[in-house]
Amino acid sequence: MSDVRRHAARAREQTPSLWVETLRGAGARNVLLLGAGLAFFGLISVGPSIAIGFGLLQFLASSEAVDAVIELLEDTPIDRFGLVDVLHEVEDQAGQIAGFSAVFLLWPATTLASGWARALNDAFGFEGPGPTGLKGRLRGLIPGAVLLVAAFLLLIAVSFGTALVGEGVLIALVIVPGAIVVQLAVNLVIYRWLPSEQLPWRALWRGAVLATGGVVLGTLAFTAALVFVQGFGDQYPEQLATAIVLGLWLYLLNLALLTGAEYNAARRRLERERDAPMRRT
Repeated sequence: MSDVRRHAARAREQTPSLWVETLRGAGARNVLLLGAGLAFFGLISVGPSIAIGFGLLQFLASSEAVDAVIELLEDTPIDRFGLVDVLHEVEDQAGQIAGFSAVFLLWPATTLASGWARALNDAFGFEGPGPTGLKGRLRGLIPGAVLLVAAFLLLIAVSFGTALVGEGVLIALVIVPGAIVVQLAVNLVIYRWLPSEQLPWRALWRGAVLATGGVVLGTLAFTAALVFVQGFGDQYPEQLATAIVLGLWLYLLNLALLTGAEYNAARRRLERERDAPMRRT
């Protein structure tokens, strides 16, 4: 093997995969930790419907088949554990569960949008020189585009599954896509005008800005959905308080994960720059 081929093979081994980098930027750990976060919030929340549901039981509890199961479970030993009461409560609070589902859908949606913004940043060089030529830039967009489209289709499916009327249509077709588009724009502006830091500890504040933008937008979108769907009714103050509390909870999660992602990215960039002279020799 010639020196040129050996050097090219070594460069391919040391260059991270576009898919790996996109998943890192998309906060894959955010998505994986979403289930754990939901379970934790369910345990400390006031309603067993939220603890067990995440909105999926809304669809089940409204079907005739599950109504028949509830009738079969009544006055049986299983009823002693309160399962029937929980199912009845889920059925009674279907609208509230749909609202909670909106917030939980907005979190992974804006997180994945942040990942695609990172892919756009890497492909078009918002922070510096990117790939040259149309082919190179399009190649850099493929992983992020596939990931975003797949996530968007999944979010639409879950939205319609958890709320078949009213809130579900609004969440699937307006709120989630709008949050994704706005999050993309905000992150690209941040990448363009907020320079990346070479020192890892200085990168923490940019992660805080990214997290703040995503969660504030998500909370505002959820509040707008409540006003649009249900108006300024008697329950609006309670719903607004719920939106703010959930927004703060999601903010803390995003703050920890996105600041960690920015810190790791800066640390990897520093290591690559330090190892660059060794690779050239």
